[in-house]
Amino acid sequence: LLNVLVLTRRRIQTGMDCQMEKAAYMGLIALALSDMFYCLSMFPVIFKTSNGQLIFQQRTFWLYYEVYGKYFQNTFSYTSTWLTLMMAASRYAAICHPLHARLFVHAKATLICIVATLICWAALNLPNLWIYDVADIHCPETTYYLLDHGVLKTNPRFNQAFMYIWLIVGFIIPVLLLAYCNIHLI
Repeated sequence: LLNVLVLTRRRIQTGMDCQMEKAAYMGLIALALSDMFYCLSMFPVIFKTSNGQLIFQQRTFWLYYEVYGKYFQNTFSYTSTWLTLMMAASRYAAICHPLHARLFVHAKATLICIVATLICWAALNLPNLWIYDVADIHCPETTYYLLDHGVLKTNPRFNQAFMYIWLIVGFIIPVLLLAYCNIHLI
C-alpha cells in the first residue's frame, strides 16, 4: 500500500518528461498493485486456525478461501513475476538498444503488456479453481459442506500437464529471460 501511495503522488508524476519514463512509472505502479493484491490474498492465512479443513458447518469465508484463495495468490504472484520481467526487458532495451527501444518502450505498449499479463495469468490459473468441489451433505438436522476433490485432483494427467505449464511459463522462462537481461546490463 505504501508503494502505491508513494508512486501515485503528484510530485512524482509531474517530473516525467519522456515516454520511457512514463512507461517505467506505469510498470512500477502495476507491480506495486499486483504485490499489494498478492499480500491481501495471503493476509487471511494469519488468522486461519486449522489447516486443511475439509468439512464446514456453513458457507463461511474460510470455505470460500479454501476454494478460491490459491487462484488469487498464484494469479498475483505470477503477474508480479512477469511484470518484473517486463520491466527488466524494457530496461535492457532502453540501455542496450536505445534507438530501437523508442519504438516499443512507451506508455501505450506498457499498458497493453500489463493488461495482457493480468489476463494471461488469470486464465492460466483457472485450474486452481478446479482443485475442490463443494458438496452439500444433508443430514437430518443440518447441512455440511464438504471440500471434495475437483477435476484437477481427480485427473492426474490434467494436473501434471498444468504443473509443467506453470513450471515452464511461471518459473523457467522468467528466470532465463531475467538472467539474460541482467547479464547483458552488467
